[in-house]
Amino acid sequence: MIDALRFVAGHRFVRTTALCLIAYGIAVSSTIPYQSLYAVKELGMGNGAFSAFMSAVSVVSVIAAVGLGAVSDTLRDRRPLVLVLALAGALGYGAIWLGQSVAAYVIAMLTLIPLSRAITSLLFSGLRRELPGLDAGQMLSVNSLLRTFLAGAWVVTPAFAAWFVSGSQSLAAV
Repeated sequence: MIDALRFVAGHRFVRTTALCLIAYGIAVSSTIPYQSLYAVKELGMGNGAFSAFMSAVSVVSVIAAVGLGAVSDTLRDRRPLVLVLALAGALGYGAIWLGQSVAAYVIAMLTLIPLSRAITSLLFSGLRRELPGLDAGQMLSVNSLLRTFLAGAWVVTPAFAAWFVSGSQSLAAV
């Protein structure tokens, strides 16, 4: 594991990928646990409407992931697509926070957010493409470490988000 840490720290592309995975993990793990509470309690969506809406979001997310995966397979360099997807996520979450309305939430969740959620697979496939010279054991170690960074965000962030929200009147603070 120490060798993998040194490798990640010393390789600019891998280090950037690790930071992207951590940032993505923080963004998603601080919002997903609160989606239903925010939509129902803060925005006033009914339980049934929210359930139907999330089914639609799931379908759109699968279509986006498959479509973007097919597009990325034709690209020589996935980095511009990754940047566009990261920007889509930032704009989507920003629109939800700034809009604080059902319309802003629905539009962001059905357009920008599903696009941004395809970023994880692109980061890992870009990593494999960038590091063709690594033997299988080294690649496994680097991938495991980066997955640990992503998982670590899921372990730490929800606790901080819950603590942060506990002192607030609104879930919009998340």
